[in-house]
Amino acid sequence: MERLKQQEAEEEEFRKRMLEKFAEDERLEQMNAQKRRMRQMEHKREVERLLDERRAMYEAEKEAELDEQREEEKRAAALRDLIEQERRRILQVRPEERGVGWGGGQVAREVEREAVQSRRCGRLVAEHRG
Repeated sequence: MERLKQQEAEEEEFRKRMLEKFAEDERLEQMNAQKRRMRQMEHKREVERLLDERRAMYEAEKEAELDEQREEEKRAAALRDLIEQERRRILQVRPEERGVGWGGGQVAREVEREAVQSRRCGRLVAEHRG
């Protein structure tokens, strides 16, 4: 009988220790799962931050390209205006001063040709960019 009580006491102690161990294992597993979820959330936030940073950089680059394109268009328009003004000024000069009376207006034709080429170039640049 004594031996049976001792065996039952040992079994009860074993049950108690095993239940405590399983409870501790479960608690640790829950902590690990929570830590894992928190790490996953941190990683997700970092990925979103990096994506936002990439988007901002892309937008800044696009805006810089647009600014550069606008400036180039302004320079091209100013050059076209200057050429047109010079062409008109030369055409307003008396024919003998332009060279019309003594060689067929070589200077005027050259200026006119440059103006036409400039307009074509401006259209080609605009079509290419558009």
